[in-house]
Amino acid sequence: MKICVATDAHKGDDQRINKEIKSLKKIGEVIFIHPEDSSTLVNVKEVMIKRYSSRKERFLKGPKEVYKKVLKINPDFFHFHDPELMPIAKKLAKKGIKVIYDVHENYPAVILTKYYIPKWLRKIIAEIVELYENNAAKKFYGVVVVTENMCERFSKFTRCVLVPNYPDLEILKSIEYSKRSDGKIRFVYSGSIDEDRAIIEMLEAYKKLSEERNNVEFLMFGPVYSTKIQDYLKTYKANGFIYHPPVSYKESLKMIAESDIGMLVIHRNESKEISSPVKMFEYLYFNLSIVASNFSYWKKFLNEECATFVEPDDIESIYNGMKIAISMIGKHNCRKIAEKHSWGECEKELKRLYINS
Repeated sequence: MKICVATDAHKGDDQRINKEIKSLKKIGEVIFIHPEDSSTLVNVKEVMIKRYSSRKERFLKGPKEVYKKVLKINPDFFHFHDPELMPIAKKLAKKGIKVIYDVHENYPAVILTKYYIPKWLRKIIAEIVELYENNAAKKFYGVVVVTENMCERFSKFTRCVLVPNYPDLEILKSIEYSKRSDGKIRFVYSGSIDEDRAIIEMLEAYKKLSEERNNVEFLMFGPVYSTKIQDYLKTYKANGFIYHPPVSYKESLKMIAESDIGMLVIHRNESKEISSPVKMFEYLYFNLSIVASNFSYWKKFLNEECATFVEPDDIESIYNGMKIAISMIGKHNCRKIAEKHSWGECEKELKRLYINS
């Protein structure tokens, strides 16, 4: 069985894609198409395409480049990870290749939050994308999704398996770290730094806290996607605030493990409110106290022993949640929750979709 995994947007070290490739290697040969970078996967053939600097250029040129590469590979399965690849995926399906669409998010809902799309246009685009996804899914062999409601939607049109963003516990177990002894209480945020992540609200709440306490710090790391937030960070000042550019996955886990409180505050949106972000489980595994958005779905995984829940648009609520989280440090053992939600269960579902072919 020859499986071609493809993305024109994600980096070669994207953790969801890498976990899936690791699992798929157990049932067949995997060829990975992705934008050029320095990543190297063990025992996986990598085929590079150009990394485009703008969304417009990527949308126009990326799919064509991927399509040419796939035709040369001639796989049994084409497993793709970006919605803009749907048109070429439909063409490949017509050629007899079994196509699997890996849907990382509820894209119609996500579009409603995109700051770079005029507000009046977002709903129209969201409706078009949903209709196009539904029609395309009818042509595909299967769909992989991250939440139950997405599976309910896509299972009307094709096979669907639920593969949440659970962590690879073997990687987490391999991290060597030691808690700091400098007396500082460290808040940490890892991941995309964008306008839908309540970044400004978190930092304003932290600034207020840092003015009251001299033993706190806030480590934030990840790619900054918003020009508004880039400008905000240039002028933002607060005692103990540290912004660190993106690091390797294992280095990010070490930085999380050496922290005390994990920040998981995201603005309300249909897609985000029913998500299971992998950093939630990383925070839990390393026994951090968590400040989290008050989402009902997240309470399936988090309890009041491990997390304090806040309103993501309310700076005062986040500030109070940060104070409560300080009082929770060292008083719980939440690793057991993370251990119940491991990639092993996800792998079984993913393999089921392929093996039952």
